[in-house]
Amino acid sequence: NLESHQHVSVQRYPGWDDEEAPEDEFFSLRLGRRLLPTRDMVSAFEEGFGPGKRVIKNPMYLGMPWLHSIFIRIPGLKFVILVCDPWWLFARERVLLLEQGEDIYQVGEGRRQAMQVRQFASLLGPDHRTRLRVMHTESLASPDPSCYEPVLEFLGVPSFASRPHLPRWNVNNSKLSAGEVARVCAMVPERAAEHIQEDYDELPRVLAELGAAVPTVLRNRTGKCGTWPYVE
Repeated sequence: NLESHQHVSVQRYPGWDDEEAPEDEFFSLRLGRRLLPTRDMVSAFEEGFGPGKRVIKNPMYLGMPWLHSIFIRIPGLKFVILVCDPWWLFARERVLLLEQGEDIYQVGEGRRQAMQVRQFASLLGPDHRTRLRVMHTESLASPDPSCYEPVLEFLGVPSFASRPHLPRWNVNNSKLSAGEVARVCAMVPERAAEHIQEDYDELPRVLAELGAAVPTVLRNRTGKCGTWPYVE
């Protein structure tokens, strides 16, 4: 999910298409609620998308295990998973609910990034070495485009022909004041706090096991919400 951290237009590369992908709709809306696609669905999918490299960029797929067994059977499909600060990930979901006028207590235990990544890598088996790249968002936080070189190399894409401008673009940027965001960050139920703590403990190990850099902010447990655990 490169989209959720910085927006990079892969249309700079011939044959790539990163517009609102019909693949996303196919998997999340049509196939996501079925155990297996029908023959007609498969035919429509194959006929509807022409040759060239495509991008499926729905960040929710990591939490949809019923799709994983389908994805790993698609020849040539590679996976780039970005993990982020565990505390901010939980708070961000509550911030979005608050902005929409919803009950922020709808977010329960929070996501368990380390567990999800480990399970997906295990599902890939030995293929994870060639088909999976896991990174922390801090690895792509530099304004220098060279920070994307490991991703481009992994995907088999040429380097940038010229130095592009990569504006920071986050689909989850909050319109709340700093005080409101701080209030949301401080409201962490006990069960969610256990999962956040688990991710701070396990994510550095998972990243290291999969050959990814472990940023200092993760080791120090610092992020947009401050330093974990929260002390008022």
